[in-house]
Amino acid sequence: MRTGVFKAVLVMLSVAVLTACQGADGAVGPAGPEGPAGPQGPAGLVRSTYFVTIAADGYAEQALPAAFGTNPSQPPLLACHIAEVRSEGLWQPVSDGYTATNRTVCALVFDVPENRWYAVLINAPAGWTVAFSVISG
Repeated sequence: MRTGVFKAVLVMLSVAVLTACQGADGAVGPAGPEGPAGPQGPAGLVRSTYFVTIAADGYAEQALPAAFGTNPSQPPLLACHIAEVRSEGLWQPVSDGYTATNRTVCALVFDVPENRWYAVLINAPAGWTVAFSVISG
């Protein structure tokens, strides 16, 4: 009985080994035609930094291009930094927290007649430089 089981296992192994062997692959066929172009992807981020000299009254503004949006309910992101001497590389961030009338404030304003955003800075040191960094997407 054992030789019968042994022969059966040997036959099964032989069949498995013989059917697993494969010859060399044939030559690669020619490439097919290119498929159609896919859909247009979403627009990427729009970002820019504007350097503006702060006026004697502590005010600075920068009109933003339409690429930053024309919807008053979807503002771009704005960060403001000020520097006394731009070339020194010492920039101070400006908070947008409007807590007192003498604080420096960084803000976005939407001008309805012009249908565009403005970056504004108020109550800042005269003659300094403001960097308005704007991101929209």
